[in-house]
Amino acid sequence: MRKICALLGGASLLVGGTCFAQDPWPDQYSATTGPDAQKEFAALPENGRAAYKQALIACSLYVDHYYDPNYKNQCETVYKSFAVEFGSRFIGLLFRNAIISTRMMVLNSELGVSQARRELDGDNDFAKASIAALEKIYRETNSAANRSRAATGNDRPAAPE
Repeated sequence: MRKICALLGGASLLVGGTCFAQDPWPDQYSATTGPDAQKEFAALPENGRAAYKQALIACSLYVDHYYDPNYKNQCETVYKSFAVEFGSRFIGLLFRNAIISTRMMVLNSELGVSQARRELDGDNDFAKASIAALEKIYRETNSAANRSRAATGNDRPAAPE
């Protein structure tokens, strides 16, 4: 009977720990750079977080609609603006990985089409994993910051002086 109780207790800890754990990183690359990028994001000022969000949206559209040159230009332009103003090393690695991986996937697809091997279509999984990591950083760090502000009673931004 004691063994059954111990097993049930261990199982409930495992389930409870799994339910309350943070989402895992989408791939090994983002698992190594993601925690440092998350720290960089947490240190960004509000306008930096807004610029990050704009770059995330633009680059998510590019990764999903890689065949549209407008999305490519928007992603690169908005990301460069963020990088110039806020220059984050690890966040930059994830954004550049998404952009470069998407470019490589497009070039490989075009090469396949030109050689009559396959259609212009691909999974773009590596780039999508980087975007998923950037989304995770935004979601988890913003929600933690909001909880912290609510706990301290400082849930409104400071008034301009």
